[in-house]
Amino acid sequence: MNNNEYLNHLYRQYMLSKGNINIDNYNYDNEEFIKWLNELKENTLLYKNFLLDMDIMVDSQFSCEIGKSSVDTISGINTQVLSLYMPSTDFDEYNIMMYLTHNSYNLCDIETLYKKCKNKIGICYGVYGNNGDKNKDEQLESIYRLYEKISNIADANMSISTKDNIYMSSVYTKRRLKYK
Repeated sequence: MNNNEYLNHLYRQYMLSKGNINIDNYNYDNEEFIKWLNELKENTLLYKNFLLDMDIMVDSQFSCEIGKSSVDTISGINTQVLSLYMPSTDFDEYNIMMYLTHNSYNLCDIETLYKKCKNKIGICYGVYGNNGDKNKDEQLESIYRLYEKISNIADANMSISTKDNIYMSSVYTKRRLKYK
């Protein structure tokens, strides 16, 4: 478990939300960053409820969340976790019916989800943040691209919502059902 790498990912995500592409140094003591982390934790709970409203298996022994940690996890007590940034649970890939991740740190997570979908396993990829985030359009574009790609191999669903000052969007397939 590498906490510095995780903090770097979060700081990079923070800077992108502010419109800063070039990140030369990481200032974890920045008051704005700390405020953003607290907002991220609150927004993550709203996003989790957004998924639960769509009957996404967020807290299930048959779900696995990929690549998150304590600040931005949506995992419930029963969910399996596959992450370098927090203790992973005993992983039983055979029983997984859905893989989840959101606000991905890299394209590898998204590609992993696509491969799982090709293997007829349900997936859920989402983005969320503040409506004023400078990278909001880019985040939502990643949802549209994945939706178009997945729609060619499975019955995919896409949902977009706003609550207060938060945007949330997700593309998902249901558990091993209705594959083309």
